[in-house]
Amino acid sequence: AMKKQQDETISSLRSDHEELMVAQRKSFDESMEAHQQQLGKLESAIDRLKQDHARALASLSEEHQQELQSRQTDLQTHEEEALSSLRSKHAESKRRLEERSVRQLESEKEALAP
Repeated sequence: AMKKQQDETISSLRSDHEELMVAQRKSFDESMEAHQQQLGKLESAIDRLKQDHARALASLSEEHQQELQSRQTDLQTHEEEALSSLRSKHAESKRRLEERSVRQLESEKEALAP
């Protein structure tokens, strides 16, 4: 009788242990599934952030390029205006110098004339 009760107790403990192991395994599997889903969501979010970042960089780069081109155009315009101004000042100086030289030659000619 004692042996039979021990066997039943052992059998009952084994059964309880197996149920507990099955329950723990199920819980573990569900937990892993939940973690996998979270991981998937995080990976998707990271991918979206990377894409947004790349787009932002491209946009910024484009704006930067446009800004550089605009500044370069402004600089070229300024250089052309400065060069044009220098040319006209040079032409004016040359004209005055020629006029002065002509007047000087005429006055010397008059001084030499009898």
